[in-house]
Amino acid sequence: MTSFPGLHFVGKLGGRVYYYKRGLLVSRPYYKPIQPSTPAREARWAKFRAGVRAWQALTPAEKKAWQKIGDQFCYEGFNHFMSKFLKS
Repeated sequence: MTSFPGLHFVGKLGGRVYYYKRGLLVSRPYYKPIQPSTPAREARWAKFRAGVRAWQALTPAEKKAWQKIGDQFCYEGFNHFMSKFLKS
């Protein structure tokens, strides 16, 4: 994993995926997932997409509160939020 401080790009470019982790832009190789589509898998992805939309709808203060909780468990706030959302 390589970090690129100061850049503001997120997404796939040239066989790599770029995203932010704890405020730093990082990259990793892109691997195309090989997974068959099943009704159970599609239902799980639908719930995951709903969780992402719920996270995006939070205020910055709410996200910061989730980050504080996540820090106690060595998680990103988003990851902790999604864990709870997917288990609900």
